Amino acid sequence: MAAREVITLNETTPQLEAPQAGDSYEMPRDVNITGNLTVTGSFPATEGSAILSTGEAGGTKYLREDGDNSCSWQAIAGGGLTVLFKSANYTASAGEFIVCDSSGGAFTVTLPVGPSATDQVFVVDGVGSCGTNTVTVARNGETILGDAEDFELDQDFGQANFAYGGADWQHALSGTPDIVNANDFIYGYRGVIDFTGTSESAIRNHEGQLITMTNGSANTYTIPAEASVNYDIGTKIDVMQKGTGQTTIALTTDSLLGNVKIDAQYDVVTVVKTASAEWVVLGGVV
Repeated sequence: MAAREVITLNETTPQLEAPQAGDSYEMPRDVNITGNLTVTGSFPATEGSAILSTGEAGGTKYLREDGDNSCSWQAIAGGGLTVLFKSANYTASAGEFIVCDSSGGAFTVTLPVGPSATDQVFVVDGVGSCGTNTVTVARNGETILGDAEDFELDQDFGQANFAYGGADWQHALSGTPDIVNANDFIYGYRGVIDFTGTSESAIRNHEGQLITMTNGSANTYTIPAEASVNYDIGTKIDVMQKGTGQTTIALTTDSLLGNVKIDAQYDVVTVVKTASAEWVVLGGVV
């Protein structure tokens, strides 16, 4: 290399031109560039470090080499769940682990609106107060296990893990001894649901509840096929004919019994799933 060679600017092109092809050149001082720097070939950094602008990344992106001699900012994925502690009404976002304290009173955690497939929300009773003050998980326009009803966390130290499957929210439950408060079954029903129409169908949330059919005309309560609502073996639903119209319990082809009718007004029958795709009806039927 000559004692001093100067890189010149060709103002016609414009571009920088070296005096001799194949030579290497050093820039002993800082070089500030305003605008874009386009490199043909590789641009190795054999020593020192590259300082990237934090303004573009904002702390939530990284710079990726895209394989075509260019780079782009990409969102950082992963990072786990965000843990939050809540004791009052709250609307959740995907990826949150919500520890609830309902010792001061019942409240509602609302699931995200317009969820995407694989979104997850975890709701747990962190202090053992949900057996007294229920935390309601509101479905926010979606369904939960196919049911258009909100979910209630009513077990001390219970936990409900919700994952959106693209069509509705699915959940995995854990609690002691069960996610549904044991007192609901020792001392009575989980609740009473009154229907005034002439045709109603069971949903998963009806398990352990008393269904009352209040209509002056003949009416029907239908247990769907197992392929539609996959109840656990041992599921029990009680149905009362509260109105004067006779109530038919319509059992699908899953059952060996066919359809049966409740004998008289105010009679209660128990519908029990005794095996896979098999139901029995206990009580006053004709």
